[in-house]
Formats: sequence, structure tokens, C-alpha cells
Amino acid sequence: MGQALTIGRLERARLMFVRRARARGLSLGQLRTLTAALDRGPRGAVRPRLLGLVRAQLAAVQRQRAELRLLQQQLEQVLRRLRAPIRRDRSRGCHCLETGSEC
Repeated sequence: MGQALTIGRLERARLMFVRRARARGLSLGQLRTLTAALDRGPRGAVRPRLLGLVRAQLAAVQRQRAELRLLQQQLEQVLRRLRAPIRRDRSRGCHCLETGSEC
């Protein structure tokens, strides 16, 4: 029978990095460039490209975090509105999702 494949700590960390990077939109080409540079050690002509790639991805992650924070704030606001007592006047419908409105 075949032997079980064992993955070392570094390989596991690399796989998790690749998985997270792919889930956040890093292309396979970008990943290939990044991992190849890391394997050889960033030097020479690769280093500026690698720095640009990492900076661009970091900026994208920061934008995603800001968008998620805004969504979190909006969802918390809707939750507060939904927990508030129900208003009797329903003639205009529910406006819980509208900014600055009451339910």
C-alpha cells in the first residue's frame, strides 16, 4: 500500500497562504511570481516587482477591510432598528434598511 503524505510545517503554512491569497483575489500568475521570488529569495530585478505586487495586494486587503467595516456598521444599525418597538403606522411599509430611517 502507499505511504501517507506528510506535510511539514513550512509546506502547511505555504498552502494556507496560497489558499487565503486565492480567496482574496490574488491571481495564479501573481501567486506564482510571489512564491518563486520567495523560493529564490527576493533580489535583483525580482524585488521591485515583488514589492509592487505585495503593496498592491495589501492595498486591496485594506480596501476590503474598510468595506467590511462599513457593512458591519450598517448591519448593526439595521439590527438596532429591528430590535426597537414596532411602530403602529405601517402605511409606508418597513424602512429598516434605509439610512436614517426608523422601522
